[in-house]
Amino acid sequence: SSPASYAFIDKTLFIQDFLFAGGTSMLILRPHRWGKSLNLTMLYYYFSNRYEDIHEMLFQNTQIDEFKDFKTQNANKYPVLLITFPDTHDTSHPDWVNFVLTQSLSRVKEDYEDVILNSDRICDFEKNKIYQYFSRERNDMAFALHTISIALWKIYGKRCMILVDDFDRLVLDQLGSSRKKQDALEKCFPRYIGFLSNALKGNPTVFKSMMTGCTQVALTQPFSSLNNFATFSLLDKGFHQYYGFNEKEVVDIIRRIRGEEPNEEELKQIQDYYGGYLVATGARLYHPFSILKYVKAGKGHF
Repeated sequence: SSPASYAFIDKTLFIQDFLFAGGTSMLILRPHRWGKSLNLTMLYYYFSNRYEDIHEMLFQNTQIDEFKDFKTQNANKYPVLLITFPDTHDTSHPDWVNFVLTQSLSRVKEDYEDVILNSDRICDFEKNKIYQYFSRERNDMAFALHTISIALWKIYGKRCMILVDDFDRLVLDQLGSSRKKQDALEKCFPRYIGFLSNALKGNPTVFKSMMTGCTQVALTQPFSSLNNFATFSLLDKGFHQYYGFNEKEVVDIIRRIRGEEPNEEELKQIQDYYGGYLVATGARLYHPFSILKYVKAGKGHF
């Protein structure tokens, strides 16, 4: 076959497995550049009630699109809060943690601020409080996410989904930093953890939640208040097929981009050079960024 300018590896059945997985709260742990943000964004656009107009453009002819009843019942049917933390290296801001938490609500503000402030189902007191959360006028952000989820339940009569990307970023960004920055981090943790745990633990207005991260810091202090999350790392069987590329997918990517099958010698070189990760099921998975870098460089260039 002739070479293509891109290769699409369909991971959309992750959407169905996420919804049908037991429990309310899930934590996905993977190294950097393993597609954590991409998959979380995929959930966001599939389920969010703010993006029905682009659903067909995004999901037409994908594997999940074949499940018509599932689509009818779930596609763009939920209020979805996507939380993305900004770069946290700079602690010089007068109220650093408040700035970080407010910025993390940027997508939520874009999606739902007007909906909430114009609703006749939310009292003026609650509207003012939520406006302050969005506009950085409120110092105490501990119940921001919790309050917003309750407001959306009142408006839509439906429990929401909360998706948190790189929840441990605040910790990882400060590793190896100065003593002053580490002290700033330690002081802000109660507010940071409160912001997440107040919304994600024991909140009846949340239907499903997922967080992504890189490290097992999730299982230790100071994150122990989030111990209601079922954790899925490379050592666990759940969701392994949706992160990274297996050997069949690596072959498929090379064939589509190059227009020819890689031979056994080349596959052996890829395995020897990149190693891959052996997961709980015994499958070997390859780091997506490494494979894409190899394909871009050309055959035999590592």
